[in-house]
Amino acid sequence: MVPNSIWNASDHTETINTLSKLDDTFKFKIWCDDGCKDCRAQMPDFAAALSAANIHSSCVEQYSVERLPTGKKKGPLVEEYGVTRIPTIIIERESKQNPIRAPDEIARYVELEDIPAADYLSGILANYLSKTRL
Repeated sequence: MVPNSIWNASDHTETINTLSKLDDTFKFKIWCDDGCKDCRAQMPDFAAALSAANIHSSCVEQYSVERLPTGKKKGPLVEEYGVTRIPTIIIERESKQNPIRAPDEIARYVELEDIPAADYLSGILANYLSKTRL
C-alpha cells in the first residue's frame, strides 16, 4: 500500500490522534486487490492515515484477493474472516496476558461504508479505547 502523498493529515486530526494511541497489540488485516476500483480509491488514503499515525508496518498485514467469476472472493484467510467484499479491513487486538489466546476483533470496515476507512475505524476505536485500558 502506497500512501496518498497529497492526503492532508490536518483534515483528519481526530482520526490520527485515535490511531496514534494504538500499541503493537493492535493489528490491521487488510484484504484488497490492485484491480479493484474501490481498493485503488480508498487504500492510498488509508495508508496515509496509518503513516501519519506512525503505525508500524509490523502491525499491518495485507492480503491480495482474487474475484472469481461467481463473484466469490479467493485469497488468504478470506473464508476464516468471512471476507465477501473488498476492501475489508479488520483491526484485532492481541492479549498481552495470554499470547496463546486468539486475538479479539475490535473493528471491521467493509467496502460499502459511506465514510473513509480510517475515519470509520477510528470512530469505533475511540469508543473501544474509552472503555479499555491499554
